[in-house]
Amino acid sequence: MTTHEERRELYFLRSRRALLRMLLHRAELPLLAPIAEMSLAELRCAAFVPVGIGDVDLAGEMEGLVDAGIVTPTRSSMAWRLTDIRAAIRWLRGHPDRPNPMGGAEGTLFEALPVGV
Repeated sequence: MTTHEERRELYFLRSRRALLRMLLHRAELPLLAPIAEMSLAELRCAAFVPVGIGDVDLAGEMEGLVDAGIVTPTRSSMAWRLTDIRAAIRWLRGHPDRPNPMGGAEGTLFEALPVGV
């Protein structure tokens, strides 16, 4: 795998992690729990996704989480809602962050959220 492909995969991993961590965080807040969802625009900002990765590619990378029953897309398919808290935590534990092959910033905006993962 080339460095470009490694970085692309890393951005997708971090995007999935940011999505789950933010949804878990919102689910902990009583007022937001019933509508704990995250939009594609919020995800792009939270995961520091570069402009070169398009919205369609980014949204497509969330399909694994949808297929696993962890999140469900909203009607617009440009936002996701948390459906299984325990599965989200298991997924995060099984898919830790990795170092950036090119160096630079690590993690995402929401990596520091205290959800026990």
